Amino acid sequence: MKLILPSLTLAFLALWMIWCASLPRFWRRIGARPAARFPVWRRVGERLEEISRRERVAIPPRLWILPDFAPNALLLKRGRTLQVALTEGLLRALDDEELDAVLGLCLSHGLGERRRWQTALSLQLFPFARFLQGYPIAVQIFLAPWLMAALRLFSAPGRVIEADRRGAEGLIAAAALQKMAVLGRKIPLQHWNLALDPLYLISPLALDGGPLWVFLSQPSVEERRLALMGVAESATYLDKARAVCDK
Repeated sequence: MKLILPSLTLAFLALWMIWCASLPRFWRRIGARPAARFPVWRRVGERLEEISRRERVAIPPRLWILPDFAPNALLLKRGRTLQVALTEGLLRALDDEELDAVLGLCLSHGLGERRRWQTALSLQLFPFARFLQGYPIAVQIFLAPWLMAALRLFSAPGRVIEADRRGAEGLIAAAALQKMAVLGRKIPLQHWNLALDPLYLISPLALDGGPLWVFLSQPSVEERRLALMGVAESATYLDKARAVCDK
């Protein structure tokens, strides 16, 4: 009898983890659809594959559509496969150059090894975070910092800027992030909670600094934009130096 309760508890926890970790179930819960079903989005998928080949990505990412007007991207990784969910608002807000720059950023952020562990942890905490949003603010103030502290195990603001620089298109990427931030402040994401916050290309909490009782997983968009502009200025300086040397 003494072993029955612990065994049942472990079995329940194992079933809970398997249930939470199901990506198809997660996509259905947030209303995401495969991009390959729609001609316009199929072209976006082809551009993502082209950028992946250029960056020598072994397994092309899978593209999803999020029915959300706020411009953003949700990046999940299972095994070696990156899954990118772009909002409908993102496609409407950006021109072709800016969209290519954002797709490059998605690859840079999503293909890191930590993204796989971050995805697994966020999926496990996703149901709990949804329940937490329905509680009074006093309960959220007490529990939310613990939730965000757990998520910070695999995410840090400094790594976000490093990933931006790896996938940077310089000024174009900086302009795209700025446009996404401006529209994101006006149009809140519908499919968001604390557990998903680090998985977005632009953390909704980081747009306005977030509440004081929450640990931010990303730096502000202004910091990221300035870092990208610094990369662009360095590249421009190197191009000018090469031109002088060629003469």
